[in-house]
Amino acid sequence: MSIVWRILRYLGRYRGALVVAYICLFLAVAAQLTVPQIVRYVIDEGVVGRDNSIILYGALLIVGVVAVQSIFTYVRSYLFQALAERVSTDIRFQLYEHYMRLPFQFFDTSQSGQLMSRATEDVNSIRRFLMFSLRMAIYSITMLVVVSILLLLEHVTLGLLTLAMMPILGFTAIYFSTQVRPMFSRVQQQFGEMSSVLQENLSGTRVVRVFAREDDEIRRFDESLDVLFRRQMDAIRYYSFFFPLMQLISGISLAIVLWYGGRQVLNGSISIGTLVAFNIYLTLLSNPIRQLGWIMNSVARAVASGERIFEILDLPPAIRDKPTAVALDQPRGEITFEDVTFTYPHTSRPAGRHISFHAPAGAAIGMIGMT
Repeated sequence: MSIVWRILRYLGRYRGALVVAYICLFLAVAAQLTVPQIVRYVIDEGVVGRDNSIILYGALLIVGVVAVQSIFTYVRSYLFQALAERVSTDIRFQLYEHYMRLPFQFFDTSQSGQLMSRATEDVNSIRRFLMFSLRMAIYSITMLVVVSILLLLEHVTLGLLTLAMMPILGFTAIYFSTQVRPMFSRVQQQFGEMSSVLQENLSGTRVVRVFAREDDEIRRFDESLDVLFRRQMDAIRYYSFFFPLMQLISGISLAIVLWYGGRQVLNGSISIGTLVAFNIYLTLLSNPIRQLGWIMNSVARAVASGERIFEILDLPPAIRDKPTAVALDQPRGEITFEDVTFTYPHTSRPAGRHISFHAPAGAAIGMIGMT
């Protein structure tokens, strides 16, 4: 969860837009949840009571409510997508800026493809998480809580039977998340490996052709691509099983509602409109629950990508100012060395000893050692 919270902190700069987006989300949910009550009233009072005016007014009211819901949904969708793009741009810029401050030794031991994949594919995974999962997670929790309360208020026994499958759905989603996250980590890592092989061959294509190594490099890229394909298929096989399982559990809930609710209608305990409203509420509840698979999939990818990105961002830069450093507000362009001795990393012999000189602004000074 620490990776998720660290990703979410990037939204702090845009908290105003985020608040507006969630307000629109809640208002759209409120409009959506009024539709079953309107349908129940129209069926019980209009259809059963044979009152055409109630049917007409109910139909017009539903159109108006759905129109209002559509407006809020548009604003919500636009804001969440805009926020996702802004954050992904911020992360890319921060990552590139940090690359520029890392020591040369880091690039000597790092593959260019891995570094590029962090700024492209890994950032895209975080963007998709912010654009989809951040919205759907709150939406699903809100629908689960509010619809559960409404179901219990309508009919306690039928509501409890309807909600009986929800813990199973929740446990399945959590188990899926813990199992699929390492798979996506391996996929992202291998994507970087494949990108490195591709980058090395494209940048060194003249060398490859001069030494007639085309077939060897094609075979090397094909092996890397095959590993990526197999890791992708491992993850696909896992979460392809998860989605039908979620649909099966949702279908069982619907069957319970029809079996028990239908008997209650025949006994006169509840009205037909109430049973129809229950089915609509169950549909509203089932849709976000079915999305749990996509949410967990997106979160797992975002966490795996976040780990790779923050692994780079947490590396200390080569040069850092001291806490007591003086800000250089108006540089004059002149440089003075006073008794400077320096040694290159991983060497014991100083490259320069007790160097002192003054370079006035506009001067060009060169130093050369033994050759």
